[in-house]
This record gives sequence, structure tokens and C-alpha cells, in this order.
Amino acid sequence: MDLSGLRQTFMSCKTLDKLNAALKLFLQQHAISTFAFTYYSSIPSNRNRVKYDFVSENIRAWHEYYLAQHFEEVDSELQKARQTILPVYWELKKQLKQAKTVREKQLRQDALSVNVEKGLSIPIHGPEDDFAILLLQQCQGETGLENYLTKELYWLAVGYVYYEFVRRFLLKESPQALMQNLSQRELQCLRLASQGLTANEIAKQIGLTTRTVNFHWQNINKKLGTRNKSQSIHLAQIKGLLA
Repeated sequence: MDLSGLRQTFMSCKTLDKLNAALKLFLQQHAISTFAFTYYSSIPSNRNRVKYDFVSENIRAWHEYYLAQHFEEVDSELQKARQTILPVYWELKKQLKQAKTVREKQLRQDALSVNVEKGLSIPIHGPEDDFAILLLQQCQGETGLENYLTKELYWLAVGYVYYEFVRRFLLKESPQALMQNLSQRELQCLRLASQGLTANEIAKQIGLTTRTVNFHWQNINKKLGTRNKSQSIHLAQIKGLLA
């Protein structure tokens, strides 16, 4: 499929889930089954959280661990990608040898556990200092990134086309529409969590059980179209729901 055909396919997607399914199928057709798209609000750091991410299931647990450990702050390949407009090719074992800090070495050693050998980091620079990265990875026995130099500009274009449509979906709903989707109790949980309270602390403060608070979080994530509490809090912040 050429880029025009891919764009037409994306245009026919009515939901973000269908858009993601289309990207996944497209990548599988190119022998790539391991990937991660991470959309940051700005330069990746502890203060600039993830707006949105879509990750293949085989590395979902690793991806969440990477974000929880704030490895983006010590990931030299990510910083290199942030400073360029071209894809960055890497091999994990070489990254391990070239690690400059203890934490970066830990990052590379931990990454070996998910069976990834090499990858292509595709930087995407958007408006308002938005930054996203489409990470295509090759595991043992796979061939998706062989002869990558002949296709790196093609993959760069794919990344930007996908980003364009993701951004449309994320900007589609106004703060008012999102606010109406949430109950008063769900908004209360969201606001308290944004202040740093845990589920147990929220439960004690508003007179609920922890189980009920966690049930509210399931509903909040579902209504906001997010995958976890951190994403919900960040989306609420950038949409102005916590004002």
C-alpha cells in the first residue's frame, strides 16, 4: 500500500481504536509486529507527560515499566531522535555497550528481556512543541527492518500520517463534552488524584471504599479513552477539566 492508500484508509476510520487497528495491520503487512507510538506534550521528561500511546501487546508491560521508571530522561537514543528530523537506527547490544550512565545501562539490560534486537526510532515534530516517536522494532527471527535504509523516509512519512490522524482524534472532543461524560464523583476522584492522592487516600477523604474508587477509575479511563490513571490525569490537565 502506498502513502496515498494508507491515508485513505486512515480517513475511513471513525474511531481511534479503528485507526490503531489499521496501523497495526499495515505494519504486520511489512513484517513488523513489535512497535510503540508515544506522543509527548513536549520534550520528554518527568514534567512533560505522555499525551497518548499505542503499543503492540508483546511489549505493553515493558513500555509501561519504561514510562513508570522515567527512562525517557536517560534514554540517549530518544534524546538523539528529539534533536533530528530523520529516523534513528539502533541495535540494542551496541546501546548497552555505549551506555553512559548506570541508569541507562539498566535500561538497556532490562530491554533485553523483551527479545528485541534492533529498532528504528522515527521522530515526529508537531505544532506547539509537540513531540511523538514511532518506534519500529525487530525481534529475534524477524526481518522487518532488514535493508531499512531503503525505506527510512517511507517510514518517516508513515509516522507523520498516523500522527496527523491521532492528533485529530485527541482534539476532537471539547473540554465541555468531556466534562459532561464524567459524573461528579468521577470528577472528584480525578481532581484529588491530580493532587497526588492515592486510591486509598481518596477513598478515606470522600467516604468510599478503595474498590469503589478503583471502579470509578475504570469508568474514567473508558470515558476519556485512556489506558490508565496517569493518562487520564494528563488529558484532564491539558483539556482544562481540573480548573
